[in-house]
Amino acid sequence: MNILIKAICLVFFITACTSEINNESAEIKHKWQLLKVLYDDGSAKLLENGNYILIEKNSIYENIKQYGSRHYPYYRNNNILYITSGETSVEWKILLLDNHNLHIQTPIGKYILKR
Repeated sequence: MNILIKAICLVFFITACTSEINNESAEIKHKWQLLKVLYDDGSAKLLENGNYILIEKNSIYENIKQYGSRHYPYYRNNNILYITSGETSVEWKILLLDNHNLHIQTPIGKYILKR
């Protein structure tokens, strides 16, 4: 009986640790609507419709009305996107990825996106 309880707890623990963020195989390539940016100081910027991030196989396109369009090559390693902007390389960390939502920590702040 003790072994069964421990096995159930182990399965529950493993499932809980891996359910929020899918691994490398999770489908990130999509046109994501950028809803808001959460800044480190606790403030937030709500964005109007038409702002989006398009993630393709090797490129990310940011279209933010206030700032224009930008294109970045990138590669993915687990839950980190390595973005190249000019001579600079930065990391975008995937915090949440499911069928409808994507949250990414960027140097600017946390991007809240939806399909």
